[in-house]
Amino acid sequence: MGFLVDTVILVLLGVVLVSFVPTTTLTSMDFALLGVGDLAYWSLLVSYAGGTVGHHVAGIVPVDAVTGAPLDLGQSSLRGLFFASSFFSEAVAPGITPAVEFLVWVSFLWCGWDGARQGLHDKAAGALVIRTR
Repeated sequence: MGFLVDTVILVLLGVVLVSFVPTTTLTSMDFALLGVGDLAYWSLLVSYAGGTVGHHVAGIVPVDAVTGAPLDLGQSSLRGLFFASSFFSEAVAPGITPAVEFLVWVSFLWCGWDGARQGLHDKAAGALVIRTR
């Protein structure tokens, strides 16, 4: 549920950003800017607001897996890179984008069979998602 809410928000923000593109074809710079926006959304909201809009709607929050403390900017940025990586790969090396997107989806699915319910993005950042309600 939370991921769906965040996806809708990011798609709407992306549509607004892309509406300023003077051509009908997105360039590498456009994809890089979308990646920066995506990364900022995930990183800043998690580190400064305790979670994204979707996290709060779903009643979950990512925390440090060892201390239980809120994630710092570095940890939330590392998690955010997983989500923004498709845009960055499209900007730098479009041929690898499908493989990168596959890895992002595997990271989400990983939560389903991992004992701690951590995705690869959580493991990389030393994070754990817990319920708040």
